[in-house]
Amino acid sequence: MDTTEFMKTHVKAFGGGKGTWFECWRFPAKSTLILYIALCSDLIFGQVDTEKRIDELYAKIGELNKQGRVEEAIAAGNQLVELSKQHFGPNHDNTATFTINLATQCFNAQNFGEADRFYREALAIYEKGKIPHTPEIFRTVGALGLVNAVMG
Repeated sequence: MDTTEFMKTHVKAFGGGKGTWFECWRFPAKSTLILYIALCSDLIFGQVDTEKRIDELYAKIGELNKQGRVEEAIAAGNQLVELSKQHFGPNHDNTATFTINLATQCFNAQNFGEADRFYREALAIYEKGKIPHTPEIFRTVGALGLVNAVMG
């Protein structure tokens, strides 16, 4: 496989393809390889930074909950869900898990309307993402039933 073909294959893996500047430009072999390395390092380091931020937010939520700072934990949970949507995608299993955690925080804070909304959002993620049925889905349905029972 020559360098141009290698570049096309790997660029498509990162979301590039027909009609993108990657597909249109032709570089000499060394220039292509240098550009490829530069792009990959940005993608990799950007991904590492985002994953680090996700880990930090997750830990922060745990600490805030331990300290009884529920409203701040819910705000951080909202940030975590949004970051997960951007990083993993809106229909990813991690996004569903973080959304369920946020719903549970809202339920514990007796914010039942928000809990209901987030549990429903998590179930929709499972449905849209065609994520295999797991015990988490059944727990989420049970939690949603509990929220609806409390709300009347």
